[in-house]
Amino acid sequence: MRYRQVLTLTVALMIVSAPAVAHHGFSSVFDQNKVRTLQGVVTKVDWMNPHPYIYLNMKDARGPSDQSWAVELPDLNKLGRYGLEKEMLEIGKEITLVAYLARSDGDFAYLGVDTTLPVVYAKTQRFARAIEIVFANGKRIQTPG
Repeated sequence: MRYRQVLTLTVALMIVSAPAVAHHGFSSVFDQNKVRTLQGVVTKVDWMNPHPYIYLNMKDARGPSDQSWAVELPDLNKLGRYGLEKEMLEIGKEITLVAYLARSDGDFAYLGVDTTLPVVYAKTQRFARAIEIVFANGKRIQTPG
């Protein structure tokens, strides 16, 4: 009987702790020394925990094609305190994001093993973490957390 209790407790702890282990640490993914301004059109918004994501397409000055970006935001509670709401991020509208790039110069393939990310991410997208959002009307929202 004791064996069964220990086994049950072990399995329960593994299930409960899995999301915490899977969640990435900020400094292991993003480089605070690599800041880039991204200006593009919002193509999708995933408003979810633990992090919402803004997807945007921007013209690549170095080439003929657009770049697709997936930009992570702080958690929903922090965004509410900063004054950002989902309705402010309209599909098809142009926004400017100041963001930390992923340590691999924004290359999303670096995060291929991170199980916390939605399945819809494509390896062709570049990845960053927003620290400021600037809307077309000039409104700025700092998202440092």
